[in-house]
Amino acid sequence: MDHPLRSENYIELRRAVYKTIQEAFTIPRQSNIVFVCGGNDQQDMRRQFQDKFSTLLPGFEFFEPEFAMRKYLTLGDSEPFDITVFEELIGELSHSIVIFPEAPGSLAETGYFSAKEDIARKILLVMNEKHLTRDSFISIGPAKKNC
Repeated sequence: MDHPLRSENYIELRRAVYKTIQEAFTIPRQSNIVFVCGGNDQQDMRRQFQDKFSTLLPGFEFFEPEFAMRKYLTLGDSEPFDITVFEELIGELSHSIVIFPEAPGSLAETGYFSAKEDIARKILLVMNEKHLTRDSFISIGPAKKNC
């Protein structure tokens, strides 16, 4: 014998139960990682942002790929390490990506991440105002795309 709720009389009840389970019992998960790319010198904007980060974004974690490279990803690996795979993974896991295009690596990251649609939506591109008036690749490409 079939369960009574499977009968045609209870179609709407089954839909309501399904909808409740689907919508009401979903636990939204959001990362607290802010992936920050930019220059490494003390006068660079990334370092200035890092100094104020915990005050500006309490509850979020400042993440820079260099830290992971130095501490975790170079421990006796014989295989060559592909940083683009690593940075794409971090980009996907991050709440947001803040890019200060002020050093060669961060310039490359700007183009690389902007070409990845899911990651591009997370980018906050912080540019020096004097560079916005020039027709550079970043100002008419990724900067316009991510505005």
